[in-house]
Amino acid sequence: MAYAVPGTPQVAPGATTQGASTKSKFYRPELDAVRFVLFLGVFINHGMNHTQSALFAKIPWLELCVRSFHDLCGFSLSFFFFLSAYLITCLLQIEKHRTGTVHLAKFYSRRLLRLWPLYIGFILLIALLGLGNRDLAMSRGAVVAMLLFVGNWYAIFHLGFPSPVVNHLWSISVEEQFYLLFPSLTRRFSNARMQQLCGLVCAVSLATTWLLVHKGAGLNRVWLDSLVQSIFFAGGALYGFHDSLREHAKSAKGALLGIAAGVALWAVAQAGNVTSLTRPMHPFTATMAYALAALGCACILRGVLKVPLSWVPRWLVYLGRVAYGLYVFHALVIYGVQKYLAPHIRVPGLGLLLELLLTIAIAVLSYEFYEKPFLRIKHKFELVHSRTA
Repeated sequence: MAYAVPGTPQVAPGATTQGASTKSKFYRPELDAVRFVLFLGVFINHGMNHTQSALFAKIPWLELCVRSFHDLCGFSLSFFFFLSAYLITCLLQIEKHRTGTVHLAKFYSRRLLRLWPLYIGFILLIALLGLGNRDLAMSRGAVVAMLLFVGNWYAIFHLGFPSPVVNHLWSISVEEQFYLLFPSLTRRFSNARMQQLCGLVCAVSLATTWLLVHKGAGLNRVWLDSLVQSIFFAGGALYGFHDSLREHAKSAKGALLGIAAGVALWAVAQAGNVTSLTRPMHPFTATMAYALAALGCACILRGVLKVPLSWVPRWLVYLGRVAYGLYVFHALVIYGVQKYLAPHIRVPGLGLLLELLLTIAIAVLSYEFYEKPFLRIKHKFELVHSRTA
């Protein structure tokens, strides 16, 4: 997933050049860097549950701040959806302008090679581990649902997955559902029609949120719903349709203002309790929360695109490149540390730090020795150059 590097030639709308030697370039390292920051948000949201009470229970106001921050970090996943849709839209727009169409076979080959090897390999690994560990055991139905990328719906109708180390992978199913539909629609319809469709999806998403909460649905029933989450995909796509051929002037002030505005909107949205398991939701406030969260994603993305490249260290870019592995493995690491090491850890917060470091180590090994061969093959199907493996 990538972007246009400032200074690289941009493709004019309507251009239809062909051939590997004329591939466009589309990569911005700041978006790799932000992936790692987003992962940290997800990690805090998933991992801090185990430690926050022990650390902050004696200081009520501080505990309230930490819990609010914990819940706010839940929107990091929403931004992942928003960013994915934005990137895919930009890549498809450049491809469509350059070649006159969207090449579906090449698109799905790229997605398969990027997502499936690690995802399917991890699910099969957990299924095998579950044969000897009841905590990790998954039913045959759960495995099939996840392999068919309907894991979120399985979790909704079965009240969650039996294995705690795969619960978070429902989001991969939602992403794949987006990938299944969006490229074909982009190929068939004009930009104007696609933007209208995205606007309609946003409206349907918010209506679905209101209806589910009105009928008494709990947080997970709402959060896991593909239609509810579709506001972030549609919002990211809308941003991409307006942005795919545009270069962004770098501005420290613009970056800080955009990111600050987005986080502020997330803070207001968090009051709608859509990321908190401990407080009830109200139909109106929950619906507004999702709308504000999507608007916050747009503000943060605008800010990130203005970040000066001098602010983006190479190590952060690299950690962003391995963010997919970080996301896949982190729940397994949290489970392992909490079950086998936490009873022996006496220093508050050390367990959380250990979980993070182990997750990074495993993700790096996975990226370098398992994912990279597939990524090298993936580049052969690119019509728009993204980052190198």
